[in-house]
Amino acid sequence: MPRTPCLGSTSTRRPSLLGRLSRLLNRATGGQPNQTLCARIAGSHGTQCRFCRLMSRLIEPNHCAIELARWQRRGTAAAKRLREE
Repeated sequence: MPRTPCLGSTSTRRPSLLGRLSRLLNRATGGQPNQTLCARIAGSHGTQCRFCRLMSRLIEPNHCAIELARWQRRGTAAAKRLREE
């Protein structure tokens, strides 16, 4: 059985419960709309911080880096600021 990503998806399916929770927590703590908490933390602390290493063990390998890359590909103003910093 193939393993599906828990925090978001590249397909047109709706985000999973964990994906919606991640976006909710991100917004509640001042993050950008539709950005996951993992992408936000990876953008500000790097993909090898403790949180990202934990997500790599719990969710999928390099999960925060994947979410950050997905967020940057969207081309939003917030993603552009992250690349400039």
